[in-house]
Amino acid sequence: MSFKDGRASVSGQIRGYDFVDYVFSAGASESIEVEMKTANTATYFNLLAPGEKETSFFTGSTSGMRFAGPAPASGDYTARVYMMRSAARRGERAAYRLTVVLGGKSATNEKGPDFADGLTGGPDFWEVAGVAAGDALNLRDAPSSQAKVVARFGNGAALRNHGCKNVQGQRWCRVEAAGNARQAGWANGHYLRESAGPAGDPAATACLAALNKLAKRADSSVVSISSAKTGTTVTMNLPGAEKPWRCRYQRGKIVELTYLGEG
Repeated sequence: MSFKDGRASVSGQIRGYDFVDYVFSAGASESIEVEMKTANTATYFNLLAPGEKETSFFTGSTSGMRFAGPAPASGDYTARVYMMRSAARRGERAAYRLTVVLGGKSATNEKGPDFADGLTGGPDFWEVAGVAAGDALNLRDAPSSQAKVVARFGNGAALRNHGCKNVQGQRWCRVEAAGNARQAGWANGHYLRESAGPAGDPAATACLAALNKLAKRADSSVVSISSAKTGTTVTMNLPGAEKPWRCRYQRGKIVELTYLGEG
């Protein structure tokens, strides 16, 4: 859906057993208002929370043609327009207009409840996910796709969450690279998934310290952590390097620190 000033409207038509899904992003506790108008009394919409494919937290056929309330979690929501089976069997058609309004206090106030602080249920860490192969998520200096890019992260990168807000219908999250507060900015929330993060992981702590010492700088960051019976592998990013670094940690010691590019 295309939003302007936190509002989007779309017109459509369904017939019989057809249904249409409209996806939009919202931050936890952000206000959501969804309303549908149609002349067909057997046509409704349901609201599905992030990650849900079938189960709705709002069912239009029993709750009416309007929902207003806080988003239960951060992520991509689905408004599903459908027709009741009795009308669908008859092959009825229904034209409709669906309106979604995002915003309210939590969408415009960075200190509002959509900002994670350990009390509102927001995750402490995000993981980059859903980025196309060979591409990376841009970290920007402002919550806008036109803002300056300050860093880039591939799938699996761990980012500390400093809160999200809705900007013209898009969810933007203020983040920093795990283990590197210098790499901070805004990322598109569409590519962020809740993560346990590397906080307190001894392998990540040791590997970051080793890479920073080797490079004689203090701005490396963790991209991903994977554990196996043979030990833990930490992949790290060093700004300016074309490829990441790999660190293997076994029994309390670093056994490998390798640059995965040339040179």
